[in-house]
Amino acid sequence: MGTEKTDGGQATSLSAVKENYLKMRAEITAWQKENNLKDLKLPSRSGQYPLFTINDLPENAIIDLWDRLNIVAEEKIDHSKLAVLQDEFSAGRIQGNEPLFSRLSLAIAGVAQAVYQQLPISASVDDQPMCPCPVCGEDNLMTTLDALNGKRFLHCLVCGNERPIKISGCIHCGSENSSQQTYLNSAEFPGVEVVVCLDCGQYFKEIDLRERRVEDLDWENIRTLPLHYAAEQWILKNRPTMSLN
Repeated sequence: MGTEKTDGGQATSLSAVKENYLKMRAEITAWQKENNLKDLKLPSRSGQYPLFTINDLPENAIIDLWDRLNIVAEEKIDHSKLAVLQDEFSAGRIQGNEPLFSRLSLAIAGVAQAVYQQLPISASVDDQPMCPCPVCGEDNLMTTLDALNGKRFLHCLVCGNERPIKISGCIHCGSENSSQQTYLNSAEFPGVEVVVCLDCGQYFKEIDLRERRVEDLDWENIRTLPLHYAAEQWILKNRPTMSLN
């Protein structure tokens, strides 16, 4: 297992970014309170995971929330055009206007969270499978170390599901070979590390809640985005020496 210091870079206008995020978060919370999705009929999966996928979410709900986020951002777009843009986003054909599609990602997550909150899921103290998320099937995940005992949890940044997992190992490929995992960190972001798996070439963020108190993991993920860039640059530089499976 290796640990390296990396330059996280300087965040530009972080206070402005946070102000915008809080506006979006407030609008998402308001929409969730106004829209009860408990009667939503999800496809029957006969006890199989994931419980639902992003494609199962009601398109009209996503577009409605996306529209409200665009209004908050003072970028009103006609509903019919949003439907076309959403199809292009789903097909991976997106170009330009990154803020617009970032708001779509927030809207998708907001609807996924609303659906998840209606599901009768009981919490478990036993270690659960890692990637992907057993609730929504996404792999946009980070890990946290509990503030009290250091127990490791996997947090889904889409639906918000959180579950206990093994204290070590890559969340993407399951490798438990500690010598194949490198930890990147920066003095700018104490208590936060990016774990790079040399077996699969993927990375994920881990936050030690014993070192820093975090109330909003979604914002913490945004605040520490420079570490993603640093990890990608590290992988690009070291790929020739990585034994990818």
